[in-house]
Amino acid sequence: MRMNKNHRSIITISRFIVLSLFAVVTLNAQIKINKNLPDLVLRKDKGGNINGNEWKSSDLKNKLNIVFYVAPNQQKDVESLLNKIDSKAYSRKSVQVTMVINTEATWIPIGIIEGKVKGRAKEDATKSYVLDNDEVLLKGWNLSEDNPNIIVVDATGKVISFFNEKLTDDIANKLLSIIEKEIKKEGVLK
Repeated sequence: MRMNKNHRSIITISRFIVLSLFAVVTLNAQIKINKNLPDLVLRKDKGGNINGNEWKSSDLKNKLNIVFYVAPNQQKDVESLLNKIDSKAYSRKSVQVTMVINTEATWIPIGIIEGKVKGRAKEDATKSYVLDNDEVLLKGWNLSEDNPNIIVVDATGKVISFFNEKLTDDIANKLLSIIEKEIKKEGVLK
């Protein structure tokens, strides 16, 4: 059967669409529920803990970890959820909240961001503050640049929940429910 030019174009476009959809699914597959996060390390000029020490995703275990990966301008988007988590007064032995700031997502110089985050860390010792100065986690975990990313990791180091869409009250309530359920499940975390 001989194909004309229009048929070949349609087939080519169809293949492109299928491959593009496959690529999107593959890109978003880095964070998988019930699997450990891919191991990544932030150190030196790539970022790390606000105190200057390196930060490793493999350390997210032995307690319930809630990781917020945000651009500097997205911090206000998660503020009310952070306040709700704080109001529960979870023990730091059972729940760890980590704020990872993507310093590449803004025109503000890293030094200014670092100063503000250090100030916030002094005011709020209940959270761990981390800087990602080279989008290591964004690229390595294929996170969203447009919305806050919230990753919940259980005490064994497995991802139990992942949100990377606009933060709504519904998502916030789901997250709080997941935290409560996990704390009850892991009785030792209380």
